[in-house]
Amino acid sequence: MGETGTIAASIMEVLMPMIPIALLALHTRKWPPAYAITSIAIALAGALLVITNGSLAFFVTASDQLFPLLLIFTGVVGWVVYSMGSARFGGWSTLRYSTLTCLLGTGVSFGVVATATLLQWIPAPSWESISSIRYEMAFMVLLPGLVALLSWNEGIKRLTPLNGILFINLVPVTTFALMALQGYEISMFEFYGTLLVIFALIRNNHFQRKQLRYGKRPEKTKRAGVPTA
Repeated sequence: MGETGTIAASIMEVLMPMIPIALLALHTRKWPPAYAITSIAIALAGALLVITNGSLAFFVTASDQLFPLLLIFTGVVGWVVYSMGSARFGGWSTLRYSTLTCLLGTGVSFGVVATATLLQWIPAPSWESISSIRYEMAFMVLLPGLVALLSWNEGIKRLTPLNGILFINLVPVTTFALMALQGYEISMFEFYGTLLVIFALIRNNHFQRKQLRYGKRPEKTKRAGVPTA
């Protein structure tokens, strides 16, 4: 998908807070609150603007774009499940949770790649090819693979998911800034679509906070010994 795929991936990542709402609704078979449904609708509208770039011609060639979009979406859902799973291991340190999950993930990835290579579905890279991108690989391993992962897990643990998830808004902003520096011309549809997604996330987060605040008030009243209606 090229440069547009980079933007689409960043937008799908911003949809992360909306995905657990849909997963929870499917699991419990209960409709989420009205504010969550409208926030999801706004976010999807924004994502659609970015992915299609305001062109109906996208739907004509959708079959060419569908598979890479599904791959990106599957990765985002996996990241959501991973982030939600950390709450089950609250007693674990960030280093322990990150290390054990990385070991398992690396083992699974190695098995899949090795199998695909043996079946000749994908070619095995030569040592020359690997050596030619050694600096790029070192960057990806050390910064996104190590520093970013540990920082994300520790940040979510300290700030709680409700607060930490707001930092996802920085993903498309950073993406646009870097791509603009590289000479990519951001279209009006991509810009306003991104604003819609960010607005939906902040709106949903605001109502979640309000719901949590109102949910705690009766408990505080009971502790004070004041009868509640």
